[in-house]
Amino acid sequence: MLIGTVELVSILTDRLGIRHGPLAAIGSANLNQAGFLIVGLFVLAWVVAVAVWRLARVEQRWERPRLRVPEPTADTSWPHSFS
Repeated sequence: MLIGTVELVSILTDRLGIRHGPLAAIGSANLNQAGFLIVGLFVLAWVVAVAVWRLARVEQRWERPRLRVPEPTADTSWPHSFS
């Protein structure tokens, strides 16, 4: 939406002949550089997210504790007498 707005302002400033002011500054923005900046921000966000995931051990902190199964008893006689 931001890139579309910049492109629209660029067309308007060109058609209306606006050469000075904030609209002219927005209209003269280089969209190639803006695209590279956006892609760079996505890559930076991804790298930071992976680093936090690995270094903060997020998966281990939010994992449910595992249930321990009790060891079998020494009484292995079968069948049990129910007296």
